[in-house]
Amino acid sequence: DLSPESEFIQVSARRFEELIKVEPHKHFKLDRETDRTQETWIIIQGSVKAKIFDLDDKLLLEEDLFSGDCIVLFRGGHSLEVLEKNTIMYEVKNGPYFGKLNDKTNI
Repeated sequence: DLSPESEFIQVSARRFEELIKVEPHKHFKLDRETDRTQETWIIIQGSVKAKIFDLDDKLLLEEDLFSGDCIVLFRGGHSLEVLEKNTIMYEVKNGPYFGKLNDKTNI
């Protein structure tokens, strides 16, 4: 698992050494309460530069991410700079999204 069970966003990397079958299923409707947005970026093609900031808006890490890389963002701040044209990235975050004015502030 790439995220602790207590976090709002749950991300796992799974390697299947044997053939398995996940039986058809669905998940129960559960009331969940969140007080922050968490994100996961998966780089499909190309590259990006991620800057990660702590809770006091101080730069912690600057990292280039390439095809196949994944980063999970729980707290603090972040920025993204696309380094190559035609970069493709999946961005996954918990919702709902209430719009830029209600959801984020610049550091």
